[in-house]
Amino acid sequence: MSRPALCIAGLLFSLPFVLLGVRYGALPAEIAVLRIPGSHAAAFAAKSAFTVFRVPLMNSIHGIMAAVMLFLCQPATEEERQPDNPESRGQ
Repeated sequence: MSRPALCIAGLLFSLPFVLLGVRYGALPAEIAVLRIPGSHAAAFAAKSAFTVFRVPLMNSIHGIMAAVMLFLCQPATEEERQPDNPESRGQ
């Protein structure tokens, strides 16, 4: 990955933590932890570091896992990219 792409990715993954950390005191005492699409919040929990930062944390973990898989992935060789050729199978 190029340096600008890494900088943008770092900014996008860290920005939610910064914004929520700055506004932590202004959040309500109870936070919705389960929402039903098209409806209202179904479950609430007391405000804590876990309930506030759980979604950005899951997003960061997902991004790290994707980066590790991309880093460990070996590019395909030219032979693997070629379609099966009947002549190469001895037919």
